[in-house]
Amino acid sequence: MASEKTSWSLASLGQWLWDFIFEGSPVPLRLALGTTFATFAPAVIVFLIVPHMTPVPFLGALAMINGIRGSGYRMATLSILVGACAIYLVLLFGAWAPLIAAALAMISGLFGSFGHARPMIVVCITWSVFTGQIIPENNPELVVGLYLSGALASFLVARLTSASNSFPSEDERSRTHALILGVLFASGFAFATWFGRQYFDLLGNHGYFFPLAFAFLCLPPHSLFFGNAIKRCLGTGLGWLVSIGLNDLSLPIWGSVVIGVSCFFLFQWLLSWSKLIAIMFVTTAIIVLIGIFAPDKPIAEERMDAVLAAAAMATVLAFIAMGVLKVVSPKALRELIGASSNS
Repeated sequence: MASEKTSWSLASLGQWLWDFIFEGSPVPLRLALGTTFATFAPAVIVFLIVPHMTPVPFLGALAMINGIRGSGYRMATLSILVGACAIYLVLLFGAWAPLIAAALAMISGLFGSFGHARPMIVVCITWSVFTGQIIPENNPELVVGLYLSGALASFLVARLTSASNSFPSEDERSRTHALILGVLFASGFAFATWFGRQYFDLLGNHGYFFPLAFAFLCLPPHSLFFGNAIKRCLGTGLGWLVSIGLNDLSLPIWGSVVIGVSCFFLFQWLLSWSKLIAIMFVTTAIIVLIGIFAPDKPIAEERMDAVLAAAAMATVLAFIAMGVLKVVSPKALRELIGASSNS
């Protein structure tokens, strides 16, 4: 009997681990290739003209293609325009960054009330990079122009590959639900932005990793926040280990580019199959590609520290949200729990 119970327990544990790691099927290769091309093509063109601005169109393209895949062309375009205004403001008035972050997060909550939080949260992720020192600030008009150019190129490629609404749809939230989550996200994102900027002296030029990681952890669906946060943290840890190993190889620039683009493609292809494995690949891609433009900085270590700190803060805020919803609107809390149990 004891051996049968042990076997049953091991089988149950194995099944739970399998279900935890593997969730569905990979997206069609056409869509993954199209998304990767839409994200990197504008950056390649700009690299040939103004190499030091290469990250800018990449970020615009990344925000646009992910917004389109989440909520369609109109919502993605609206989010990009809001993001471009926020980038312009933060480049001109860096001290306003926490206030701008709070405004972006509240707009994300507003979009979320209609089931379209993803495009704005992705914009928050890309906007975070502009709060650091990796993007030149002496010509904000050029920066915003390249950001919008990358977004436009990505928009056109998305049209050709029929990428619209290829992510699972979000549930619309009640007004109370959206307001409370928006306020808490704004509080956390503003604090992360402020703290990241104050922490520059210790983190080199990459204090933006903290708000970036926080926004990344807050991507929908919010009904699956805790499970997704665990997968994103574990995936980041694995990607961090891979990145350290690659860093020890002292790869040439072309080798880093090939590995970074390949890992990004694998992320897009495998995201619906296994978030944990996909996050491992995108973490590797981010660290390797940023390392090209910011050599001799402890990017891998910063990335892990930022994600762990962001996960802790996001978890605390999630529990606060549940507590507030329980008091203010039990119905909204039941909507959230019901969505989680049905997913």
